[in-house]
Amino acid sequence: MESEEENQESSEKNGGKGTGKILLAVVILAVLISAGIIIYRHYKNPVYETYTYNGFSFEKIGPLWYTTVQSGGRLYSVPFHYLPRELVNVSISGRAEEFNNGSKVYIAFDPLADKAEMPYIYVVSVNLETNLISFFGRQPEVACTRQDNSSCLNSTILNCSSETLFPIIQLEAEGSPEVLLRDNCVIIRGSREDLIMAADRLMLRYYGIM
Repeated sequence: MESEEENQESSEKNGGKGTGKILLAVVILAVLISAGIIIYRHYKNPVYETYTYNGFSFEKIGPLWYTTVQSGGRLYSVPFHYLPRELVNVSISGRAEEFNNGSKVYIAFDPLADKAEMPYIYVVSVNLETNLISFFGRQPEVACTRQDNSSCLNSTILNCSSETLFPIIQLEAEGSPEVLLRDNCVIIRGSREDLIMAADRLMLRYYGIM
């Protein structure tokens, strides 16, 4: 037979589990109610924003701005985080005529960059990959600018100074937003949101929008 102490211990454990389940259910319910209120307000009073620049119409869907571009007889809906009017001060300098050579494009980043910069590097990398594949028909490959003996062990190591048959987009998560064109290499520079701004500026140029 179990002692009174054992019965009490078992009761406390079961009670703790029960309390935990109730708390979890309350949290989930609160999240669902909050989400429902947000969705209801959105569809009850939808806000549509549009913007036209250089003959291209932009429409805001969620947090992004979408416009339509044409390539090879096909139309593509392309998302941007920023409008052209917000990027007029993001400079693009130099020439990169060799950037269009080859089917592959390396997207290189510094694996030892500040951890706070990594989410922005990831967002820019994904956006560039999507654009390169869907619109330009090119094959992106993520690379590292230096070895970190961890995440880059099986990755290509290169930067704008490397000799390679394929073009490079080098992400530098620092400083003010700017784009530098150098032969077969494009440097996208900027800290945090500025990096996203610089990447949008580059894509607007290559789409012939800005």
